Amino acid sequence: MTPPRRRAAARASTTPRRTLRGHAPSTPVTVSAPVSPAALPTMIVKLKFNVKGKPKANGPNFSSGSGHQIVTILAGSGEKEEKFIVHKQFACHYSPVFKAAFESGFIEGQTQTYKLEDVEPKVVQLLVQWFYTQKLDIEVNMAQNAQEAFLLAVSLWALADKLLLPGLQNEVVDWIDRVCTEEVFFPTHCLKHVYDCTGAGSLLRKLFIVQTAHYMPSSWYTTEAKYFPQEFLVDLAEYFSTKFAAKDKCETRETFYVQE
Repeated sequence: MTPPRRRAAARASTTPRRTLRGHAPSTPVTVSAPVSPAALPTMIVKLKFNVKGKPKANGPNFSSGSGHQIVTILAGSGEKEEKFIVHKQFACHYSPVFKAAFESGFIEGQTQTYKLEDVEPKVVQLLVQWFYTQKLDIEVNMAQNAQEAFLLAVSLWALADKLLLPGLQNEVVDWIDRVCTEEVFFPTHCLKHVYDCTGAGSLLRKLFIVQTAHYMPSSWYTTEAKYFPQEFLVDLAEYFSTKFAAKDKCETRETFYVQE
């Protein structure tokens, strides 16, 4: 009889990868990672250290007597625009972008209002919650809102990048890694959004490249092909070339001969 620990390990090793409705491969896939599961968190830590700047260790200081001052952040545009009222000390303490804007002589400083017309209100709501709690609160139910949750996480990372909030960016990376690892899940549906929200060399792009290279089943390159942006495929090919191909011996030309 197999000991309990071995039986548990056997069950864990055959856990099927969860997929989104409408985005699943045509046949069920059992993941067999080519590298140790411990390799990806290590890579993520290295990526996190490369984010410029350091997260604020302490909260804002209200001793100056300006704690009563508030600012307004407008998210979205038109009928979908929403207003968020935030203590100025929180906004300026964590974001040097907000600090420069609200303490300037420009329109933001005069009106104490900052517009984020291209950002969804749900994303700004997560930002404001993080200002006050220093915790990332993205609820995800894999059977119901996985798509929305990952798209929100990507948008929040991009907003944090714009506002120079490395601490928040790193928490988003931790959230993505934790959900993907615990749920044995790879969010192919959000790759286009990742590349739309970020620029070349982005650490978020690198995170998804590493996860794809090490954890995505090879069959998904066919079944999920419509979700792969061209830039993503180029970056992935470059990663494979530098990380794997160079370590293997090149086949001789006889390998490619047609049998006579």
